[in-house]
Amino acid sequence: MGLTGEMGGFHLPELLQVLGQGKKTGVLKLYGGVAEGTILLRNGRLVAALQGTLSGEEAFFSLLRNLEGRFSFVASPRDAGDTQPSAGMRPLEALLLDATSRGHLNED
Repeated sequence: MGLTGEMGGFHLPELLQVLGQGKKTGVLKLYGGVAEGTILLRNGRLVAALQGTLSGEEAFFSLLRNLEGRFSFVASPRDAGDTQPSAGMRPLEALLLDATSRGHLNED
């Protein structure tokens, strides 16, 4: 499955929730916005985030600044035997709660 679009039509949390609910595995790339980077998903769970010199949760929080630009998601084969996120990446819901408390999310 491939998916591309404009960030203006989706906020990153919404896009990640859709991919998570679909238990998608693959690479989500964000470009053309204020923070370009990559988020890796495995069976719908965040396993890594990269943005410039940042990685992990700090990269994720930085990528949340993207309200414009483009995204592309390229699915890769599922690895059903490996469903645990990498060390250091909490579940999406926990990251979004933290982002809200830090003021990284705009409530439109």
